[in-house]
Amino acid sequence: LQGDREQAEVFLAKFEKAARRTGPTKQFKARMATWYGDIEAVREVLEGFALEDPDQFGKFLVNYLRAVCGELSRAEVDAMIAEILANAPSPRFLSLMGQMCTEIHAARGEFEAALACFVRAADGALIDIEWTDRCPVLKPMRKLPGFAEARRKIQKRVQAMWVM
Repeated sequence: LQGDREQAEVFLAKFEKAARRTGPTKQFKARMATWYGDIEAVREVLEGFALEDPDQFGKFLVNYLRAVCGELSRAEVDAMIAEILANAPSPRFLSLMGQMCTEIHAARGEFEAALACFVRAADGALIDIEWTDRCPVLKPMRKLPGFAEARRKIQKRVQAMWVM
């Protein structure tokens, strides 16, 4: 992706055409639209979303879309996040949910809440340094107190993975 949304859209279209299930590509389309503040594209994904598997992640994705579009109140978003954090089946899943909850709050302009989600994910198993450094919706957060320290934790974890 690295800043080339147009090329990422081309790649996603090819992937979606070949995929048996469209949920993963819809998730990425929605997240990418969120990253760039393209609420119209987020709404398009929401309107065309057919819950292929009524699992917890599918339900979360619908609520992610609704939250980004402003259809959920802050209290509803907070309750959704609390439920996710209480029921995450693994540290890696918890880290993904932390990223997506960070995105929800950042897209809504709730940067302190976004930072709290980000720090919690960084304190856990988050390893996505590219997302941390490049995701456009995180830009306003990068100067907030606590962001740099959380980023250092992620960077240290990533560096440790590549030590031979």
